[in-house]
Amino acid sequence: MMDGFAVHEMVRDESGQPTDYRFLAVNPAFERMTGLRAADVVGRTIREVMPGIEQHWIETYDRVVTTGVPVHFERYAAQFDKYFDVAAFRPTLNQFATIIQDITPRKQTERELQESERKYRSLTDDVLDTTEVGIFILDAAFNIVWVNRTMGRFFCFERDEVIGKPKRDLIRQSIARIFEDPDRFAATVLATYDDNTYTEQFECHVLPGEGREERWLQHWSQPVTSGLYAGGRIEHYYDITERKQNEAQQRRLVSALEQSGESVLVTDQNATILYVNQAFERLTGYSWEDVAGQTPRILHSGKHSKTFYRAMWETLKRGEVYRGRLVNRRKDGTHFTEDISIAPVTDDAGRIVNYVAVAQDVSDRLRLEAELQQAQKMETVGRLAGGVAHDFNNMLGVILGNAELALESLGSASPLRADLEEIIHAAKRSSEITQQLLAFARKQMVTPRVLDLNQAVDGMLKMLGRLVGENISLHWEPGAPAIIVEIDPSQLHQILANLCVNARDAITDVGVITIRTAIARVDAPLPDVQNHESAPGLYATLSVSDTGCGMDPETIAHLFEPFYTTKGVGKGTGLGLATVLGIVQQNNGFIRVGSEPWKGTVFTVHLPLRDDAPEETAPEDREALPDGRGETVLIAEDEAAVLRLSRSILEKLGYTVLAASSPKEAWQLAENHAGTISLLLTDVIMPGMNGRDLAKLVRQKYPGVRCLFMSGYTANVIAHHGVLDDDVFFIQKPFSTQELAACVKKVLGHGDDTGQTREQEGRES
Repeated sequence: MMDGFAVHEMVRDESGQPTDYRFLAVNPAFERMTGLRAADVVGRTIREVMPGIEQHWIETYDRVVTTGVPVHFERYAAQFDKYFDVAAFRPTLNQFATIIQDITPRKQTERELQESERKYRSLTDDVLDTTEVGIFILDAAFNIVWVNRTMGRFFCFERDEVIGKPKRDLIRQSIARIFEDPDRFAATVLATYDDNTYTEQFECHVLPGEGREERWLQHWSQPVTSGLYAGGRIEHYYDITERKQNEAQQRRLVSALEQSGESVLVTDQNATILYVNQAFERLTGYSWEDVAGQTPRILHSGKHSKTFYRAMWETLKRGEVYRGRLVNRRKDGTHFTEDISIAPVTDDAGRIVNYVAVAQDVSDRLRLEAELQQAQKMETVGRLAGGVAHDFNNMLGVILGNAELALESLGSASPLRADLEEIIHAAKRSSEITQQLLAFARKQMVTPRVLDLNQAVDGMLKMLGRLVGENISLHWEPGAPAIIVEIDPSQLHQILANLCVNARDAITDVGVITIRTAIARVDAPLPDVQNHESAPGLYATLSVSDTGCGMDPETIAHLFEPFYTTKGVGKGTGLGLATVLGIVQQNNGFIRVGSEPWKGTVFTVHLPLRDDAPEETAPEDREALPDGRGETVLIAEDEAAVLRLSRSILEKLGYTVLAASSPKEAWQLAENHAGTISLLLTDVIMPGMNGRDLAKLVRQKYPGVRCLFMSGYTANVIAHHGVLDDDVFFIQKPFSTQELAACVKKVLGHGDDTGQTREQEGRES
């Protein structure tokens, strides 16, 4: 913008009278014209910046703010020793914006003309015919005594045709009709002849036709007070067509921006916000008053790293357009996703003076797409996983619990210990696999941790070696010394296990599988990203490559679809890579695939890089189980094997156990029990009555009883029964002896406080 532009806020006293106005924003052109820097004036009032400001400036702008009627005037500003053409309008309540032009050169020209009249009392054709200003000189009878060629070009006549003619007649006969509003033009000019005592100034629009060009003129006239033509009048017509076109273009632009459905934000070169449109206000909840003088950091959601923003600004400072997807924060704290394009604006010298950001809210579209994908690709998996989870987790719990009880009964030198420990390990791994399958299908709860990727992979190599077999060499090539990511360790296990199994099955006889880690910078969208976009930033990469048969483009296109497999019957479910993709996207990452037939395959997982230290994990302590003190525990569990196991574990820990295989039996035991019941350990979902209702019933007789709920169902099922609320204790099946012992002790020893157990300390993905 070549014109100066500023936004102000009116300041009033207690009685509501205008006393001052405050700068909210100014553009670089305003700074150049006035010498006032934005850093020195924004936030300050005009009287603070220029104590000697005349009151008429404040009064003029107050009329704009009060009435909403724009004004346009020219005025001398003594503080700057300059003349300004000023247009002021009200963008919002109690504010006004000004567009200014430095017209000092033009005013100097006018003063020079006036001085020339006073000094020489005559004007020469040679001088006045060279000016671009149209000039009429009228005598005391308002006859035309001189007119320059510029005036003839404006009004499309020859000078000799009009000299000596009465200007009144010429206006009525021909001149007035060339204007858009002929009556107004004629009345305004003729009024100066009727009362030749004042200076007149107004704008007029010449319509095209009869050899004329369309143009805008500014009329300025004053009486001639001395000299040869004293009593007459001199009229100047300045061509302001370019300025009016710029103003009209600006109005059209502003109107288009205001009507646009896309959010538009304009900043200066320092990222200070100068303009936002109505779509921005609707999208973000911030009004113009909220963001004026702020920076776009007011929208930061915390979802992007400093590295992400640094890469974005590096693109912009190179003069390039940045395009990407941002997650931003509204005024009310909620987040939204937008596809954004940010373009730098340069001046004639190539310097960046503004940035313009145009954004489209894609939150609803992404949500609908995600819901559609979820419905189309995971409906079958969800039914399968949710249906078998309860029974599978119950059986795993029985295996795990009985194996741990058996292990506790053996001596340290028993040859069976190793076998039992292997059974326990397999049961825990099966539990993890179940949970990850549910995480893929039903968005189960996971517990991310900040960990060193190299250390985590190193700890899985032994297991992965057994998984791929002896005929395949497993190479491990760690990258940087510390590569920190945030992910649930069991999810990382799932990623590596699935990718290594996939690589193993691609190798016919002997071959090599290589696992590598590294740190990679992403500056622009990558071409081979699967089902997701690659946002700029720093990433930890985990790649698994093989020397197997490779894949063609058609296979790669369907690779991550649930139940899609190229393996033979009984050799693959088609869920492995779909699970990997779900986990990677769940952790704000993306995955790339590179492959050609008979040239092997490489899968590269990108996870956001963290810059903090990995969390310390306490070693598992199996030495001492927390014993009870004879407290009575009522167990309600409809699965007989789980009931026997839970009873056995708690009795060995020193608790008195009342075991019931149904809610009805549990209530009968509670009714007939003569002593105190300290804890109700109940399954959530049972025939006839759920665990939450059973707990309410038991509390009617035992108000102080503590309750611990257990279940092998998925979280979405349990939630319907009120067990994932913040005020209850819950343990997820399958659980180990150690976990049950610790959880029971925690609930019984918790006093009146409430809290959460193992599964509720995770987060729902």
